[in-house]
Amino acid sequence: MADNPTKDNILISSFRVFLEKGYEKATLNELVKASKVSKGAFYHYFKGKEELFDATIEKYFFEIASPVVKFEPSEEKNFLENVQAYIDNKNGEVLKVMQRLELDFTANYMNIILEAMKLFEHHKQRSLRLLDAELATYQKIIETAQKKGEVRTDVEASLLAKHFYFMLDGFKFHVLILSDWNVEKYTEVHQLIQQFHQLIKV
Repeated sequence: MADNPTKDNILISSFRVFLEKGYEKATLNELVKASKVSKGAFYHYFKGKEELFDATIEKYFFEIASPVVKFEPSEEKNFLENVQAYIDNKNGEVLKVMQRLELDFTANYMNIILEAMKLFEHHKQRSLRLLDAELATYQKIIETAQKKGEVRTDVEASLLAKHFYFMLDGFKFHVLILSDWNVEKYTEVHQLIQQFHQLIKV
């Protein structure tokens, strides 16, 4: 599909507004003003705030997240190396978008994703599918390590994957809601991963 600078500008500027204010508090006038286009041009692309919000979530969440979960662990790497490769890939894609938009990754990003899931059933269902895909990725990483005799096999890989995913996800939400994401938090994530590995390794 050919690039459309006007539509892309509306999406980017509106995403900034949604990040700052959330869906409910962002007004249509603010969204039009931020896009620096006429109301006629704005309505040419979007019927209203809801349709625009739907499109921004599609572009700045699902288009980023969907390719990220398609990860194949390497049999030549150990558990920690495969996990790190996946997380680096995942964080790198998000960081590219946030840098392009000149934004920081804050709790607001997660908040508007939650708003979208409440507002749009199709986004909720896609989020659940992404969750299943990410769990499957961690399960494959653990199964790869089990086949190499690196981690214990008396617990199913699917169960270990759930423990691992929700440990990281819970930490991420805790940090974003209660504090700021910084280099120290990355260190804590690495420590959690290493401690998890210590618990499951042979």
